[in-house]
Amino acid sequence: MAALAFPNHARRPLEPALRAALAAQNPHLDAEVLASPRLGVVATGQQVGLFLGPAYSIYKAITALALAKRLTRRGEPTIAVFWLQSEDHDHPEIASASVLDEADELETVRAGATGHERGSMAQRALTDDVSRALSALAEHLRGAPHRDATLELLSRHYQPGVGWVDAFAGALGEVLGPRGLWVLNPRCPELAHEAMPIHRRALLEHAAIQDATLRGAAAVDEVGVEPREGCALCFVHPEGPHGPRFRPTRCDQGWTWPGAEKPVASEALLARLEDDPLSFSTSSLLRLMLQEYWLPTIAHVVGPGEARYVRQAPPLHAHYDLIPPPPIPRGRFVVTERTDRRKLEALGLEASEVGEEEPLLRRLASGDPGPDGQAVAQRLQAALERELAPLAVELTEVDPGLDRAVQRTRKHVHKGMNAFARRIDRARARRDDIRTTRVRALCSRLSPHGAPQERALTFPHFAARYSWSAWLDAISEGVENHLDEVEDGAEGQLLEIVL
Repeated sequence: MAALAFPNHARRPLEPALRAALAAQNPHLDAEVLASPRLGVVATGQQVGLFLGPAYSIYKAITALALAKRLTRRGEPTIAVFWLQSEDHDHPEIASASVLDEADELETVRAGATGHERGSMAQRALTDDVSRALSALAEHLRGAPHRDATLELLSRHYQPGVGWVDAFAGALGEVLGPRGLWVLNPRCPELAHEAMPIHRRALLEHAAIQDATLRGAAAVDEVGVEPREGCALCFVHPEGPHGPRFRPTRCDQGWTWPGAEKPVASEALLARLEDDPLSFSTSSLLRLMLQEYWLPTIAHVVGPGEARYVRQAPPLHAHYDLIPPPPIPRGRFVVTERTDRRKLEALGLEASEVGEEEPLLRRLASGDPGPDGQAVAQRLQAALERELAPLAVELTEVDPGLDRAVQRTRKHVHKGMNAFARRIDRARARRDDIRTTRVRALCSRLSPHGAPQERALTFPHFAARYSWSAWLDAISEGVENHLDEVEDGAEGQLLEIVL
């Protein structure tokens, strides 16, 4: 199968403002590479979750780093840029971080943020909650060999009053900056004017852009971002950069949004963009346009959810005269320990098969001796139907209204038999105490509460247990195997990393 092609014609020098912003935001990195006239960027990004967020955020960054280094070795200078989704306003989605305690119980800590709930995270700061969250984290991670080093790292950046995005950027830079990762906060005054052309076209050409968005959505099996009738792809902050943001909606008198006292004429809104460009921000689809407008992006590392809306974006890229980079699936990993590996081998399982506890136990018990719940239910229902079918005819001759009673009886018996079948299967599944104990332990560690480990557990969990350097080294090695598969045209599998 042919290797994945990267659009080298997208390589170009960075604009001075972008080069200066990247250098200022990454003072620990050598800015000379940014001067290359044929620079390429492997882009990735994520919401700025508490304490660096779920593990998959790190996996995206490591995948981008590995691909950038791979392309550089082929003779073209390439850097990995982590785009901080600082314009987003969904604080509840990123306000918590979860770890496993000494008993492998899932524990979650949370932190608040200053400012309006619809304000971009770049304009919001950590509150005193973050100190309490760090203290709770210290308790939950008690016994982890690298707990103190992990908490010292996080405490250097996550402090009351520090910008939420600044804390994330500082911690990520300390962890992955030495490995060559560049971070970019797009929502800064130095870059506000550089985003104006994207926002201006989003307002002036909203009808054509909506058509492109609809065509993109129609071209994919699963839509990532549902087009909104009459809305521009940008957000406006009516009260200024620190205030809430809303999607402007077209109306006869110009534009309006929730809470607007009266419509704003298009000319006035465009004038506002010229005077105060930081009062505008991007949506998820428009962020892709800004990314390709600013950066010579030759590949875009994405997660499964993000891939859905990336696949619907090419018509929008074409409208903006931009080159859509190939989406590269991030590496997907589940981290196990040697005790986990022995349990998996004893059960005849792979780490990728571990999910919710009950379905896994039922599956493993399916080959055990004893009655199968569904088979028992079917036998009982068949026996009932043999008696009930001819009786139903006699009953309706007595009173046609009894037919409804017969149907209700069938429905209630069917429901009861299904519940009986589930109870039988649960009993069979839990009959083997050793197997049950092993499955419970594996599920709590590899799939907490039935969720993929990389989504349920966050950076401090892995850093405290294994040290972040050992964890990142192991993931980096796994990413190379992942990229080999992707470049050969495969999707890439969930890989087990044993630490």
